[in-house]
Amino acid sequence: MTLVDVTVAATDFPLGALTARTPAAAVELVRVVPVDGAVAPLVWVVGRNLEGFEQAARSLDQIQRLSLVESLPGRRLYRIWWRPDATPFVSTIYRFHGAILDGRGTDEWHFFLRFPDDRSRDAFFAECARTGISIADTEYIAVG
Repeated sequence: MTLVDVTVAATDFPLGALTARTPAAAVELVRVVPVDGAVAPLVWVVGRNLEGFEQAARSLDQIQRLSLVESLPGRRLYRIWWRPDATPFVSTIYRFHGAILDGRGTDEWHFFLRFPDDRSRDAFFAECARTGISIADTEYIAVG
C-alpha cells in the first residue's frame, strides 16, 4: 500500500472551482463508502458565506443535485451528486483503485490518498499528466 499527500489547484476539479468562487467558505470531504457507485460525497462547508456556497453550488453545471444534510452554527453538511463526466480528478483516483482518505481546501486543495501499490499510484499520476490535471507538492509514504 502507498499513501500519497498531494496538492491540487482548485480549478482542476469542480468542488475546488466551487470553493474558489466562495472563498469565505472552506470545504472538508467526509469519508464515506459509496453504495450506489455514484460519486456523491458528503462535504462540510465551514465559514462566513454558507449561503454563497449553496448558491454557487446550485448554479454549477457539473452538479446534478445538492442536498442539505445537517446545519450547525457556522457549518453545514451537504451531499453532492455530480454529473458523471464532471469529476475527472476523482474518477481517475477511483479508476486506479485509489481512495481519498482526506481532502480539504479553498483556493488550493490538499488530498491524502491511498493506492494498493506503487503501480496503481504511478498509473494515476501518469493519467493526471496525460489529461492535464496539475498536481503539486507530492509526498509518498510507503506502507508495509
